[in-house]
Amino acid sequence: MSSNKYSVIAVILLVLCVFKNECFEINIESSESDPPPPAWDNQFVFLASVENTADGSVSSVQTYYDWTTKSMAQVMTSYIGQEFTILNLVNQTWRVNVGQQTCCLCTNPYSCGNASPPIPTWLQGNETKYVGVTEINERDCNGWVAYSPVAEFGWWTSVKTGQPCQLSWLLGETINMVMSYYSNDPANVPSAVFELPSYCPHVATDPNCNISSFN
Repeated sequence: MSSNKYSVIAVILLVLCVFKNECFEINIESSESDPPPPAWDNQFVFLASVENTADGSVSSVQTYYDWTTKSMAQVMTSYIGQEFTILNLVNQTWRVNVGQQTCCLCTNPYSCGNASPPIPTWLQGNETKYVGVTEINERDCNGWVAYSPVAEFGWWTSVKTGQPCQLSWLLGETINMVMSYYSNDPANVPSAVFELPSYCPHVATDPNCNISSFN
């Protein structure tokens, strides 16, 4: 598998599992003194580097999230400048290439079919364990890991401010989305980023449509 493809795995697995509450069914005991796992803000935007610790590949993602409309847009950029957007609206997902004005509706049930953005409380529950404080980008960050038989996700927030630091896929390959910018100001999450371009189909037209690589 190419490093480009690995750089997008974090996003794919979010669509597959984090976005579906039923993925997490394991009970994990935690100490009463541990800080409770936080809920996501209803609206936010973040910019992060996507780092695969196995092969050292790096890409970036800019993510816009709006739970009030159940929408999420993720602009993926490879280290050589390739770019596409994953647009998730309610329970449908499109791959949009803005520069080429091409678009396809992804219906593959194993990657994006009928997937919805995660609810803000996806991290909360008996399946989540506090994993202590880690230094990320020169900040001390509290961390939590949500477990299931098929997935493990980590979420870190600043000890001092509570601002998110990192989102990670932890099962098998470790892929870290290390945030350099985060804002929960609704003014920074414009509704226009969730608008489906006019050239996007409303039915499946490409059986090979995917969100798993830059190619």
